[in-house]
Amino acid sequence: MLRSESDDDAAVSRKKIKKKRRVKARPPGQMHRPARVRFGVLTAVWQRHALTDQVLRRYSVIKEQVRDVVELVPLAVGSEGALSREIVEGAGWLYVEHPNKPLGAKWNAGLAALQKVGVDAVLIVGSDDIVNKEIFTLYADQHAAGKKFQALRDMYFLDLRTMRMCFWGGYSGIRAGDPIGMGRLIHSDYLDAVGWHLWDDALNAGLDKSMNDHLDPLVERRGAPQELAIYGSRDIGVAAVDVKTGENIWSYDSVAEALTVEPVEAEPFLREHFPDDEVEALLVMHHRFTPTIDPGLRLFAEGDYAGARPLLEQRVASAPTDTEALHGLGLTQLDMGAHETALASFERLAELSPYDGDAFNVLGVLQFEVGQVHASIRSLIRAAHLQPTTVSHLSNLIRVMYAVRRYEDALLQVAEVGALAAQIPMPGAGPVTAELKQQIERLMDEAMAAPRSADAAAALVNACWPLFRESAAKLLEPSVRSLSA
Repeated sequence: MLRSESDDDAAVSRKKIKKKRRVKARPPGQMHRPARVRFGVLTAVWQRHALTDQVLRRYSVIKEQVRDVVELVPLAVGSEGALSREIVEGAGWLYVEHPNKPLGAKWNAGLAALQKVGVDAVLIVGSDDIVNKEIFTLYADQHAAGKKFQALRDMYFLDLRTMRMCFWGGYSGIRAGDPIGMGRLIHSDYLDAVGWHLWDDALNAGLDKSMNDHLDPLVERRGAPQELAIYGSRDIGVAAVDVKTGENIWSYDSVAEALTVEPVEAEPFLREHFPDDEVEALLVMHHRFTPTIDPGLRLFAEGDYAGARPLLEQRVASAPTDTEALHGLGLTQLDMGAHETALASFERLAELSPYDGDAFNVLGVLQFEVGQVHASIRSLIRAAHLQPTTVSHLSNLIRVMYAVRRYEDALLQVAEVGALAAQIPMPGAGPVTAELKQQIERLMDEAMAAPRSADAAAALVNACWPLFRESAAKLLEPSVRSLSA
């Protein structure tokens, strides 16, 4: 941002700044036009794949909506290898891979990447935080006016399992008016002054406090009010929502019990502030958490497939995005031998839930049964990719590969993994007993002696699996990768 000499009195001392911005001189007489401001958007992702995908795409939509005012450079730090990269880059974000813990180091890795890209400020959001575009237009205006730290003091919480929603008015008492963690925008001058290092690397909790400790010498709310802006979201027309799924560090119930909150009608609020297609996507995820509400699903859970099927057909007709009803309907159709209609149900389910490994597993089996071999292989590879520690997915993939007489060498790598499991205890697994070792060695010999036997290979994988646990994904990655070649 261009500034006059008089502005220096209200800014951070140039001596503290490690990296200065350089602006090219314009030819004499050329009219000055302010450059479009460039904001980085930083988040860190871990599991919760469907919600993460939805949240990231929310910011990609905003990026296009505000492009005439501000250029957004969204970047996410992931820790699940190819899967998190696929989600992040598929949503149009830049991607950085880093171990999930410690969290402080993970977030700092994202900051370092944005420093290399070059941005005027960085907005911090969680991978479960959604906002509307108004926050960016306001922040851009106030950034141009000289604000170095902008934040919100309140927010909404949404429980995706129950669709309960509430508004939290912010901290009270001695912390009244303090900024919340979501939606903090930090100017590059401040980031330069702290070396683009906002968090203690070793932390797995208390990241907001750590950021405060780094920034307090620069951002003193009472000492530098001209550089600070903390807004009430309702005052500025911003919808800032933390979406809870039960997998968050803080659940909806714990937040609602610990804080003074105001109930909000979820669906009307969401439809007022967010596009209909995004609201529908959230409702799809909500339906996955409510399988016991529908009577057809109750009958399905009790094993009464014949009674469940007509009820599930009615449910899917009235609520075509109810993924649990669609899943149950597909399985009842499969149980009754209607493979073609079951295939259509699971194709739709995979479309609605692109990160549901179980859906792709059943889809792959059905595709193979109707002769769609190549589609079956793709679906089963995706199932194994999404849920690498689920033995049934890899076993089905092995059986399909054997059936089409391909990739025998790749499948024998599973036997090699079996040999390794018999000799070396895996991290997080119990000791390898002599009995289990003998069983694995016997099954390995059978698989090697009958390289075209799907049963032998599947038996070996099942015997080895208890030893793999979290190591299974890394151990079997070469096999799965070569299967997909």
